Amino acid sequence: MMRGLFDPPPSLPTMRHLPTHAALLALAAALAGPAIAADPPKKASFGAGKSGAPVLTREELRACFARQAKVAQTDEQLPKDKAALAATQDELLRSGESMKAAMETLDRTNEQAVTEFNEKSQARDKRIDEHQARVAEFNTRVQAAQGERDAFVKACANRDYFEEDAAAIKRGK
Repeated sequence: MMRGLFDPPPSLPTMRHLPTHAALLALAAALAGPAIAADPPKKASFGAGKSGAPVLTREELRACFARQAKVAQTDEQLPKDKAALAATQDELLRSGESMKAAMETLDRTNEQAVTEFNEKSQARDKRIDEHQARVAEFNTRVQAAQGERDAFVKACANRDYFEEDAAAIKRGK
């Protein structure tokens, strides 16, 4: 068969084949689209609920992790300090009872015994004052810890963040 002057070469598609080729290209693009598109970043949260707030930036997330670590460290340390204060208080109560018993048997005519008793009493009073100062300092730390906990809740609780940002922060980036 002889080709006419205006007939396309056999290797090129004719106009009647263009809709078929376009449909095939569109179908290939549609099928390849989901495979090529990246998965959306996975999110995590500091709480169970949704706050409706925007996702934390990496710097906000870094600050939240620091606050969370500080709150956890304080929550671990405060009970230990409270137990130490309670033990000191128990020891002071026992020493007070032993001082009462010693005072009942104290020979008030013996000046040296009275002086020793007064020195022990003054030393105990000094330990009580020191203990009360430690209790006041402990109470101040408890209030500060509550403030830090409240700040963490306000800034971070129920806020979403991207897991890849958390991983980057943990890697030191």
